[in-house]
Amino acid sequence: MKKIKVTFLVIALATMAMCFVGCNDKSKNNNENEEANKEIIENTNVGLLEESGDEEIAQVIYESYEELRDAVAEEIKDYAGAINTINMYYNASGDVSKDEYAVSSLITDKKGTKNPLTTLGYALVDVTNDGVQEILIYDMDAEDEMKNVIVSMYTTKTDENNEKESYHILNSQTEGHYRLCENNIIEVTYSENPGIVSKCYYKINQDFKLEFVEILEYITNENGTTDVNHRVGESEEGITITSEEATNIENKYPIKEITVSPIIK
Repeated sequence: MKKIKVTFLVIALATMAMCFVGCNDKSKNNNENEEANKEIIENTNVGLLEESGDEEIAQVIYESYEELRDAVAEEIKDYAGAINTINMYYNASGDVSKDEYAVSSLITDKKGTKNPLTTLGYALVDVTNDGVQEILIYDMDAEDEMKNVIVSMYTTKTDENNEKESYHILNSQTEGHYRLCENNIIEVTYSENPGIVSKCYYKINQDFKLEFVEILEYITNENGTTDVNHRVGESEEGITITSEEATNIENKYPIKEITVSPIIK
């Protein structure tokens, strides 16, 4: 039986840490974020799941890679290994950590439910403009305001044996959400402290890492007014801008309209 390799370039907490450490020098959680950034998992070989540890759930969860690959839509079969990693998390018995499988916390509540993969959808977009379409995974059961949140993103690369491997790029988490904007800019929204909401803008480079573009930090004062701090590129300190200026910046990054199709055909 063929082994499927899934390499995790950026796991959930580590990816979020990139934003929070890079975007917000005033954050009280920088030390925690730096620790989280050390949790990046690289070159992780994920073997096949032979059988389920839960006989009741086994009836509705795919028990092998081949079975899963047959079930997914034809155009995403190259990503069956990545999808199988999510399936393995759902199929694992006991209280397993989402980080072990690099699964987004936005979909962990589906574990133990009937055929959870049928609630997930996908879109194929060449986010890095290299001719390879990345797979963006969405929760089709999400509330309306969360429909455009990317649950997870993967790409594929060809290894030394000329076989395709799935590479994990990012996960949204309960605390922070990724959305795809026009021009393939990634918006990350995060509410880290009471009264502070950050919007970070990134591009994904050819190494599938997030490169910081700019950040808007909305700070609500005790008197109810809001200050907006803006920082661009390599600048160490931001400047205070008006709400109109902030709106103009946000308008540069309209959320991309995405057509989402079910993962399971």
